[in-house]
Amino acid sequence: MYRTKGDNNNSADSDLVSYNQVQGILVYKIGKIGALITEFVTGAGIIIVLIIIVISYLHLSREDEKILAREYARRMYNVPKYEKEETV
Repeated sequence: MYRTKGDNNNSADSDLVSYNQVQGILVYKIGKIGALITEFVTGAGIIIVLIIIVISYLHLSREDEKILAREYARRMYNVPKYEKEETV
């Protein structure tokens, strides 16, 4: 027997549910995902996620700046763009 609680209720339902009354199909299972989500919902988890986002953004913006600087230098010194030769 299972004790259930609706999403919009503050307390558990008064009637117990038997195994035969439960319906559903397992489509895909990701192990330990609940623990991972719970960890990220805590204060420390949120800070870690924000740090990862900021570092990723800074890394990507630096790569964009490098590309722009290379293009500027090529145009300034009239250097043709490097293209890899195709190998057969």
